[in-house]
Amino acid sequence: MNENEKRILTVLNQSGPATRKEISRACGISWASTVKLVARLETKGFIRCLGDSDTKTENGKTSLVYALSETRPLAIGIDVEYSQTRIAVYNLRRETFYHDTVPTEPLRDITALITFLDRLVRRCQTELENRHLTIEGVGVGIPSWLIPSKKLIFTPVARGLSEACGLPVVVDNNTRSFTLYLQRKYGIGGSFAVFVVRKGVGIGIAIKGELYRGEDGLAGELGHLTIDPSGPLCRCGKHGCVETLFNEDLLVQAWKDHRDSDGSTVNREKAQPETDKELLEELFSRASEGSAQAKEVLSHSGIHLGKSISALSLAMDIRRIILAGHFGNDASYLIHLIEDHLKKELHPRFRHSVSYENLEDDGFLIGASMLFLNAYCDYRVLGNRE
Repeated sequence: MNENEKRILTVLNQSGPATRKEISRACGISWASTVKLVARLETKGFIRCLGDSDTKTENGKTSLVYALSETRPLAIGIDVEYSQTRIAVYNLRRETFYHDTVPTEPLRDITALITFLDRLVRRCQTELENRHLTIEGVGVGIPSWLIPSKKLIFTPVARGLSEACGLPVVVDNNTRSFTLYLQRKYGIGGSFAVFVVRKGVGIGIAIKGELYRGEDGLAGELGHLTIDPSGPLCRCGKHGCVETLFNEDLLVQAWKDHRDSDGSTVNREKAQPETDKELLEELFSRASEGSAQAKEVLSHSGIHLGKSISALSLAMDIRRIILAGHFGNDASYLIHLIEDHLKKELHPRFRHSVSYENLEDDGFLIGASMLFLNAYCDYRVLGNRE
């Protein structure tokens, strides 16, 4: 896949079906080269001809219209979390061809992780081969501290999995893959940071449309910023990291401990939450409604998240912050807390905006597949519309 071929796929992904003349203009490629490139991409199965267009050229002829293929390229996206792992297959248009969720196996080292991922990939490959579909590659999103290793894991996992399954593989932090997904979803071309709250706290950073990884791929690990050295033990080996003081499990447990005394806001006639996700949504909903108990839970924990956000803002001058979590439809009270904290901590010349994104778990999968599919489609171009 050369750069001009990639440019054509990017234009078709961004603008939809187009004639060769429209493709030539949009890509800045000569007519003769466009004709050859389109023919080559059609032969490879990456694009397809839809037939004649409705409009005629100046000489009265109709032009052929081309669109992205539905079945090529296809990429596997894998999102590995501490308790479960999800795997799916997507094309450039984010259409789904396979989807599965399995428990994450105990992973003592990199070899165990590679073996686990290889088994998932091979099962997926077999399913798609039975449908006469071909996988081009794999994108994997994993937490940086998934396994207790002092070594960097992204490159060795990518290399080992590629050797095992025979496909090209890209591995990155799963919050970074979700950041790529949001960049594409909203067409964000500038700089922004995403704080994702799940079992831990992950941070993804984009600088002027480019994902920022740092020297060793560890940029954005502010979830492991030590807030309280005497605090809970973190999976990274330190104590009192941000993600030990603000995470889904902690918020759910704190709300369970407080909600029974919140009789003024809990309507006993309503169906009571049964899952942790429902309890989490209730917590944020009650806080927005003014529940003193719910506001106390979020205020006590939210200050720690605010410290990591202010640290990032001071270090990198990022103005746009997106907070993502399973918080339901209204996280306004937490956003208010964070904004107040930033006003107190930062100099007035530091401008910022904080918004909330209701966490879409499939966003991690789509973003993981995009880690690989970026070889076929320039998502920086697609995102450069802000």
